[in-house]
Amino acid sequence: MAIATTIQPASADTFIVNVTPTTNYGTNALLAVGDSSASANAAYRTLVKFSLTGIPSNAVVTAASLSLLEYAAYDTASAGSWSVSLYPLLRNWVQAEATWNVYSSGNNWSTAGASGAGDVGAAVDSITLDGTAAAAFVAWSGSGLVSLVQSWISGATQNYGVAIAALSAENKGVAPMAANLFRSTDYGTAGERPKLSIEYVLGRSLVNSGLMQSQQIAGGTTQ
Repeated sequence: MAIATTIQPASADTFIVNVTPTTNYGTNALLAVGDSSASANAAYRTLVKFSLTGIPSNAVVTAASLSLLEYAAYDTASAGSWSVSLYPLLRNWVQAEATWNVYSSGNNWSTAGASGAGDVGAAVDSITLDGTAAAAFVAWSGSGLVSLVQSWISGATQNYGVAIAALSAENKGVAPMAANLFRSTDYGTAGERPKLSIEYVLGRSLVNSGLMQSQQIAGGTTQ
């Protein structure tokens, strides 16, 4: 039987932006992707991480969905629509310290903006958004996210969360905007904060598996 759990809020989240490369936004009530500035040629990216300590290491993930509440969107750049993608983070970033230039105090991203090969892996999931806000949760729930969450739980990869970016919506010019804004963990209404929903079944240990039971019976021992 599958077990369903929802982790809300995130254990850490923030956004980083190229036009203020040394400023940390870890206590801001919003998250953003795209170009959300009407006065600069800007690129906004979001970092988010969830604690999975309550899930057993032998869990076999069957479904996963990362959801953000989109409360505002802009398309004065007439971009139409754009892909918003999840990238596994490879750096142990700190919410209160991460900026466009660094993932923690004194530690630079290999490429500013958390965009180098040592900073993020290949995109694991994408959705299409546009300049009309959903005024509801939008979710990433593809098989790539399922595999990523599985690797975090099993310990195959470190859980540093994901970067969320809309690369084709970035840097639209000094005035035009193409952006999506979401509630962060610091937003006042708890039910609108980022969440990660996971469904899993428990894998059996070897001593309880059918293989081990067969070996015991073959050796003359039964239960």
